[in-house]
Amino acid sequence: MLVSLLVVVAALIVLVATSRSDPDEARWLPNTVGGSVDAARLALADAGLDPASSAIESQFSHEKEGTVVGQQPDAGLPVSGDTLVTLLVSAGPEMTAVPELGAVDEATARSLLTRARLAVGAIVSEHNEFLGVGQLISQTPAAGASLEVGSVVDLVLSLGPTPRTVPPLANLTVDEARAAIAAADLVLSEPPGQEYSDTVEIGRVVRQDLTPGSLTDRGHVVNVMVSLGPELVPVPELAGLTVEEATSRLRALGLDVGSAFNYSPGGVVLQSDPTPGTELPKGTEIDLFIRR
Repeated sequence: MLVSLLVVVAALIVLVATSRSDPDEARWLPNTVGGSVDAARLALADAGLDPASSAIESQFSHEKEGTVVGQQPDAGLPVSGDTLVTLLVSAGPEMTAVPELGAVDEATARSLLTRARLAVGAIVSEHNEFLGVGQLISQTPAAGASLEVGSVVDLVLSLGPTPRTVPPLANLTVDEARAAIAAADLVLSEPPGQEYSDTVEIGRVVRQDLTPGSLTDRGHVVNVMVSLGPELVPVPELAGLTVEEATSRLRALGLDVGSAFNYSPGGVVLQSDPTPGTELPKGTEIDLFIRR
């Protein structure tokens, strides 16, 4: 009976002894990456570690905020009950504010975005009546928006004012031409040039330097030539010249011989009609009266 009792007591002692854990006994660190902080603490507790003694460090990450993205020591290493485990927890992506770029050029916009740890995205160009070529019209997202570091900001740059269509000015008076030019946001040359014309009335536009219908910059100066009417030349003194000499002199001036009364080869001119000194358009014919 006594022997049996001793055997039972010995068995109980062995059972109790084997059920107790040595606080310094090696344990294997579980993998906590990918779960929440609460899940990580439960895993540590299950491994016989004290979750309350674990440290938490935040770092920027593309993982969801609050997700464990790393641990120290690494999973699978043997640790003791008093090992300090550091959990690296995602704070979400690092954010930055979009800067106000203003009406700057592309190079300056790039510099400002780089300083804000952002990049230039798509660039579109369009005409703008108030901003010069290459100046920034707008940005997307707008200034003040919060973006993940490394994100892009789209830009719209100016091509300058919309080109203007040159109106036709031929045969208009100067006032009419000036009004047509102003309506197209262009400028008429002042004072307009002048030239003789056999076909365009005095005071009206003969020609312009820019082709009607062509495109040019807003505010461009359009040069025109305004008619002085036909060029006038004075009838020269022809009396005493032979018919042939008189003919040559008239043609040299742009005039011509009309009728030659009493004509004979080598005949001498007595007078002309119109008389010498009379101003006439080029091409006018002069009648000659020849000595008999």
